[in-house]
Amino acid sequence: MTGLGYNEFMVPWFFILFFCLFTSVGQASHPSEGNLPSYHLRVSFDIQTSKIIGQALIQVPREQELTIDKGDLQILELSVKGIKIDIPSRRTHHTIKLYPGETAEIRYSGSFGALQGAGSFGGAERPSIPSRVIGEKGIFLAGSWYPQVAGLCHYRLTARLPEGYEAVSEAEKIEIERKDGSQEFSFSFPHPLENLTLIATQRFRVSEGHQDGITIYAYFFPEDQKLAQTYIEAAKKYLELYEGLMGRYPYKRFSIVENFLPTGYSMPTYTLLGQGVVRLPFILETSLGHEILHQ
Repeated sequence: MTGLGYNEFMVPWFFILFFCLFTSVGQASHPSEGNLPSYHLRVSFDIQTSKIIGQALIQVPREQELTIDKGDLQILELSVKGIKIDIPSRRTHHTIKLYPGETAEIRYSGSFGALQGAGSFGGAERPSIPSRVIGEKGIFLAGSWYPQVAGLCHYRLTARLPEGYEAVSEAEKIEIERKDGSQEFSFSFPHPLENLTLIATQRFRVSEGHQDGITIYAYFFPEDQKLAQTYIEAAKKYLELYEGLMGRYPYKRFSIVENFLPTGYSMPTYTLLGQGVVRLPFILETSLGHEILHQ
């Protein structure tokens, strides 16, 4: 799956298997990975004002027109080869032509309070769940939280957060550098993606397990940390089961992440489950396997 969100609990497993196989066949028509743009996104946050400040650096391996969708973000500056390009404030889309060796740089900002950005990401309508939140409870970002480029890209994400935060995004490797009272998270994912998501909070407690070369993480809140090992052990059993049915799990890590919002999503390398969801006793026997199978 490429950044799609799911919240369908207890769907029959044979339907999910058909869906996954059908989706994998459909993905075979994507262009060669070597022809995809490279997109490096760097972001930092002002938690108290619910603000994000970002820089996007985009390069292409061949001459290509890119349509940038800024949504409701404020574009502070767009430049190619250091030459500024004006974007009318009312226009949400802007097309630029890039050549190999050129870099498009976009500096932007946005404010995402608890009630903003309600709706969807990945094409599924969810009007009751905000898709972009920056606040004291945590950060949850999906959909239009950075300038979007249509189609697949090779993404790199670097997020600067206050000391004490833990963060998860689509990644096979997460590196953390601490300096000047903050932490810089670098997320490495060697596969193309349609979009990025990010979840972060200072309340995460991280547990870890291993299964046949796969590292399994549980990011749980302190009051639910007692559930972490149970989830890790259940994930091991599902990985073993589905690998026997469908082949190797495609990534090096899998994370079960508790959310302060009532979500039930599966993104590449992690599932994001609301606090009320992880506490339900039947989730281990139903929805956890469902979300792992989406991987």
